[in-house]
Amino acid sequence: MKKTPKKTWKDYYKQQKKLTPRKTLVIALQNIEKANQAFYAVDLGCGSGQDTLQLLSEGWTVMAIDSSPTAFEFLLKKIPTPLQERLLYQCRPFENAYWEEADLVNASFSLPFCPKDQFNNLWKHIVFSIKKGGWFAGQFFGDRDDWKNLTLHSEKEVKRLFKNFEIVYWEEEEKDCETATSKELKHWHIFHVVAKKIK
Repeated sequence: MKKTPKKTWKDYYKQQKKLTPRKTLVIALQNIEKANQAFYAVDLGCGSGQDTLQLLSEGWTVMAIDSSPTAFEFLLKKIPTPLQERLLYQCRPFENAYWEEADLVNASFSLPFCPKDQFNNLWKHIVFSIKKGGWFAGQFFGDRDDWKNLTLHSEKEVKRLFKNFEIVYWEEEEKDCETATSKELKHWHIFHVVAKKIK
């Protein structure tokens, strides 16, 4: 069984700092009707901050959450000072975090790192926190992914999580390639999801 590599989060953030926002976030933002109102987003596992920056740049208030203090070293360097007044953040595991009712919960490649025995409670919190008409964007690792020590889901299990949502974008990806911090090949099995809460 392959486990996640022992590189530090700092190594990962260095690799990620120049990336553009994740495709799932971009798709969600393209589908959200623009109106004269302030939007509030939660970025779970914000990492080096490319998604948080995109949200702030589009006028959102963002609660960025990550368990690693290093994440916020990268994030605060990336966010221009004028945008920081709409940035809120918590340095804690997102399964222990708190946030207000949200128009969008963004979880780019972060949910698989929630401990298996805490995932169900975290997901209930996420669903409860999203307003009716609000959005989810993010990824789940499939049950054929190499990192068996993470929280993995079958296709059926992922779709069951979205019983109160309309799935607007769904992509299943399966390939062998390097990770962000290692040249060793890994088998990836990923579900990319954008969904709108309808009830």
